[in-house]
Amino acid sequence: MITGLVLVGVARAQTQTNAAPSRPVTSSESGMVKGARVYSIKFPGGTAGEFFDFLMTNGFSGDNILFAGKAAAAMVVRPFAVKHVRLKDVAKSLELVTEGRLTVEVVEKGEQSDENIWRVKVSETASPIRTKTCAMPNYFFRTAKAAERISLIVKSVEEVLGRQLEMSGRMGEGGSAHTLDSERIVVVVGPEEYVEAVSSALEAAEKVAVADVQAGKVK
Repeated sequence: MITGLVLVGVARAQTQTNAAPSRPVTSSESGMVKGARVYSIKFPGGTAGEFFDFLMTNGFSGDNILFAGKAAAAMVVRPFAVKHVRLKDVAKSLELVTEGRLTVEVVEKGEQSDENIWRVKVSETASPIRTKTCAMPNYFFRTAKAAERISLIVKSVEEVLGRQLEMSGRMGEGGSAHTLDSERIVVVVGPEEYVEAVSSALEAAEKVAVADVQAGKVK
């Protein structure tokens, strides 16, 4: 049984992002601070990069978004909603829903800049990124659809991990698998749990392929 908690149903989150509700972002004058603005935001879920794409297409097109490293794609932001808050509280909300895996700093326009500036990076406490190379020389790379088969295996693992993660209510970081046909290897990159789960599935599939070749089932 494959275990590990690293991904939050990215495919589903992306679908939800594409189907954003009407007026998901609104702004109004603050009732407490003269000249300040507050915002109500309802985000349906997605990667950190998708969150800021969501903002920029809902009234924040002039914002400057700065991502450090792989913060845009590697971090998943769970669905959340806030009402009548300043932008600094939006930044804090992003840190909260990612369980501290993101560090988000915002400088509101009018303070030190003519436009909002967001600086986003992966927290130092987030899981370190690991790389593992899986050799698959016996079957998968003998056919024209090798990369497609490997992609399906990786997707299946991600779906299993996503369901486990969703049931536990925990957050996780995504990863990726890169197929190198000429070398007959797959390079898996991501947090420890993701890499172990995906590489274990690929290695198991290769062992099955070896057995099939030895049994004469595959020529």
